[in-house]
Amino acid sequence: MSETVITREMLYQEVWSDPVAVVAPRYGISDVALAKICKEHRIPIPPRGYWAKIKAGRTPPKLPLSRAPEFDGYSMPLDRSPNYDPDSPKTMLEKPMTALDRIGTIEVPPELASPHSLIPAAAKRLKMKTGWDNYKGLNRLARG
Repeated sequence: MSETVITREMLYQEVWSDPVAVVAPRYGISDVALAKICKEHRIPIPPRGYWAKIKAGRTPPKLPLSRAPEFDGYSMPLDRSPNYDPDSPKTMLEKPMTALDRIGTIEVPPELASPHSLIPAAAKRLKMKTGWDNYKGLNRLARG
């Protein structure tokens, strides 16, 4: 990850210059996660329809960034995605980063050393071949 410090003002400028769905992949997160971060840090984001109005040639009002003394000198809990290329920002939309890209492969041993007491009981019940009638493919277990 990069060592760039992201401030409220920087993020505010980004979300008002491009849609949240375009900005979020730059940080390797979803647009919903970015919207939550903005809300938590009192950063207004463009309302629904804002970008459609821009495309139609209108100039809708831009909500100002309110003063928030609690965030003075504060850097955002964000870091640029390693796939982000500032010279070609649209490439982030072409291939989203997967969990495998972010964390790599996780090796799980075939036998757990000290599993929780409920795990062997659940494994035993799930190995039963009855009750696969649930539409989600979940095994409905007999009560008893």
